Amino acid sequence: MDQEGSQMIRLTATAAMFFTLCSGSALAETQAWNITEVAVDGAQGQWYVTIDAANKLVGKTNMQFDTGSTLSYELEGSVSNGTYVVKLLDRNDGKKGCVSSGNISLNPDKKSHKVLGDVQCDGDEKFYIRGGY
Repeated sequence: MDQEGSQMIRLTATAAMFFTLCSGSALAETQAWNITEVAVDGAQGQWYVTIDAANKLVGKTNMQFDTGSTLSYELEGSVSNGTYVVKLLDRNDGKKGCVSSGNISLNPDKKSHKVLGDVQCDGDEKFYIRGGY
């Protein structure tokens, strides 16, 4: 192989590695978590979650209150060693400063996972999250 061909292969390999590093989070798989907010005004639906290689969690929701009204918000947080901490941002129900923290555990059958956690919002409002994926 001549010097020009060898240089072209190195450039191609470098470009491929750069693309992989820069787009790693874009290639992360989105998971649908079935979630229930257990509260006086409970809601059920899905969290569409993406967790990147650095364990950063981002996502959005598709939820519905028991009354039929929709609930939406953005998710931003992290997962580490079987625990998660997630901010529930821009909730359309007026709740502010909500942060959920809890456990994500793998069932022994290795086919399903469960999510259990507490949510603390501004104004001492509390409820909890349960779900699976």
